[in-house]
Amino acid sequence: MHTDTDQSNEISLFKLKNKNGLQVEISNFGGVIKSIFTPDKNGKFDDIILGYDTINPYLDNPAFMGCIVGRYANRIDQGTFEIDRKRYQLDLNNGNCSLHGGINAPFHKVLWKVEEIRESVLKLTHKSKSMEDGFPGNLDIAVIYSLSDRNELSIKYKAQTDEKTVINLTNHSYFNLNGGKNSILNHYLSIDSESFHTTNKDQIPVTEEPVSGTPFDFRQPKLIGARINDHHDQLKLADGYDHNWIINPQMDGKKHVATLFEKESGRKMDVKTDQPGIQIYTGNHVNMTGKGGQKYSKYWGICLETQHYPNSPNRPDFPTTLLEPGKQFESTTIFTFGLI
Repeated sequence: MHTDTDQSNEISLFKLKNKNGLQVEISNFGGVIKSIFTPDKNGKFDDIILGYDTINPYLDNPAFMGCIVGRYANRIDQGTFEIDRKRYQLDLNNGNCSLHGGINAPFHKVLWKVEEIRESVLKLTHKSKSMEDGFPGNLDIAVIYSLSDRNELSIKYKAQTDEKTVINLTNHSYFNLNGGKNSILNHYLSIDSESFHTTNKDQIPVTEEPVSGTPFDFRQPKLIGARINDHHDQLKLADGYDHNWIINPQMDGKKHVATLFEKESGRKMDVKTDQPGIQIYTGNHVNMTGKGGQKYSKYWGICLETQHYPNSPNRPDFPTTLLEPGKQFESTTIFTFGLI
């Protein structure tokens, strides 16, 4: 990977830094967050993002390591939806579903254009042509990464279309606060949510259920590994956690939605977003060799994907993901790094 280059027609790696020594490395290929270096309780910096040492594995990236996913993050049932009584058919790349944008031109396989690069800001843009992977409308997207001296990594998404379309964007980084040395089962997680979506065998939302009394209750900090192996039908379907938690719709603006921390390192990460849901994925199907030859296996990383609900284009009772000409999609997620 090249570093500190302003060439937007080649795969490059860009470094954001703040005055506290935090460093975030981002590639313009797929908008991949390749690494985030944060200190532990003893001041030792380590990389808390799973991924690869070189660019080549990111060119395929079947586990979506660190990337921007879209046009539609998560699943659309049967890969089909309607707008104004016209039906659109997407690629099926996850059983009976379209997942994370399809096959031919999903955003994690796009070489994004570098519009701006400063010590603490990187702006990437991309034009997605109408009917790529079956989605209508020419879509202009901008993703702005910024690292503040408050140790906040902000990811801001903007998009405009010339035809009615659907959109759902998120980042798919796998976090491991002990530097990827062990699984995330010893991490503590809290989620500001009273309910979650149960799913069918294709992991399409079926019902909204209260978390109370279930392994999905993270209203207070709980070890991820505490109940992940419970005999619960939803855990068996996904082979772990891979579900959408519903954020309180009464909470406006960028609200706190989750906290992740790990006691051995002392590292903590808070998540804020303006999105209505957060998909928690515990790396249930991860099986690869990552950075430094480290073997990544099941439950080695956790994704906290702030987004709209899965299959929203087919559920009029869900918050809409419809984007119309003349209007702008805009969303911000903030990851704040600290110590417990």
